[in-house]
Amino acid sequence: TLCEAGYAVCAGDCAPCPTAAVTATSCNGSSCVAASCQAGYRPCAGACAACPSAPAGTAFGCSGAACVVSQCPADHLSCGGACAPCPVEGVGATACEGAACVASACVAGHEMADGECKSWHFQHLRTVSTLKANPDLAVDATGRLHTVWAEYSTGLVYGSDTSGSWLFETVDAASTYGCAIAVDAQGKPHLAWLAVGASGDELRYARRDTAGWSQQTVASGGLWAWHGPDLALDSAGAPVIAFTAQPTSSTYSLTLARPDASGWSFDATGYDGYGPMLAIDASDRPHLLFDRQTLYYATRSGASWSRETVKAGGENGSMSLVLDSAQRPRAAWMRTLPDEAGYAARGATTWSAETLPLPETPDRLGRARMVLDGDAPVILYGYTVAGSTDKRLRLLRKSGTSGWEDRLVFSGMVSPYALELGLRDGEPVLLLHLEGAMKLATFE
Repeated sequence: TLCEAGYAVCAGDCAPCPTAAVTATSCNGSSCVAASCQAGYRPCAGACAACPSAPAGTAFGCSGAACVVSQCPADHLSCGGACAPCPVEGVGATACEGAACVASACVAGHEMADGECKSWHFQHLRTVSTLKANPDLAVDATGRLHTVWAEYSTGLVYGSDTSGSWLFETVDAASTYGCAIAVDAQGKPHLAWLAVGASGDELRYARRDTAGWSQQTVASGGLWAWHGPDLALDSAGAPVIAFTAQPTSSTYSLTLARPDASGWSFDATGYDGYGPMLAIDASDRPHLLFDRQTLYYATRSGASWSRETVKAGGENGSMSLVLDSAQRPRAAWMRTLPDEAGYAARGATTWSAETLPLPETPDRLGRARMVLDGDAPVILYGYTVAGSTDKRLRLLRKSGTSGWEDRLVFSGMVSPYALELGLRDGEPVLLLHLEGAMKLATFE
């Protein structure tokens, strides 16, 4: 009727009881077994077995002497003997991949990307009924976004996402035809634009620092106003501006402008063209992509310029130029006669060009913009579908030798011209004029 500590009377005899993590015992025939256990344990095979770590709401059972998961809570799946959290947004079905729960199917409006169900998210930045000049976008070293565009009623507008909110300011109230932005290593924005001044068209430049904007007139008169300038920074953070001078009605002189001790110096390339896109390599060599009924590339070695044909024929194009990790140029474009979206990469001596897939026949082509993710091209382009007023934005990404991944961004009331593309943390960021407002689009 009485046993020593650690024993219990079971079937008329003193039976040893388990002690580890046990809070209460009972008899099972002639054996003393665990009836209840400390938190994190469960009675299994007469003893208290440690249960695996699991989220709240998990149900446990026994498998022999082991405590195992018998049922996971909502939005979890038993993978590798434990409850793994499952992705929720846009997910239609899940499955185990090792010890992880992953999406195996997505609901309508979402696409599988990098093992996740993602969709386009649009952030309203500013109500703008009509743009005077197409936008430009830059991403600084901290991932902060900087934008510029021109509005009919306001003029040249600069914006940035500061402390989680967007701030906008008018830099120049003059009528503006085209604009470009670059950001230096200190995160300070530099702007170049064409504006209507007292003596005619003017090429203007501004830089913002802690004291505000400092603005200069780079050139005035004799400028081709229909295509805005492009802007890049050299290794010292100094601006280089590419623009088209028009000394006569039939001459379109591609020119570079750089600041010097007396103001600005000008480097005429000797080539006619418009719509120049500019890149500066690690050796401060300028690279230009431009149009003159043929798509041309030009660069300078020492004091002389050289020119190459990227794509013969066509006109009225939109172009984009970037340099890869080997400092070699890549080009993307949309051109008419014939309507075509294209991409080209320069090897050691020659260009390799290809036509990009257009799922529908275009009636009017818009803008093309490109960034490199590593050395993989990512291209945003817009167009109007033939026979309709429907406008489309598509994003292309090339992955190795497997071809182009084509993703529809938007279909409907969107400008195929007023768009820009950046890359932040390896993911594309799109700046769009959409439904009467400037918006930021991310795929997440």
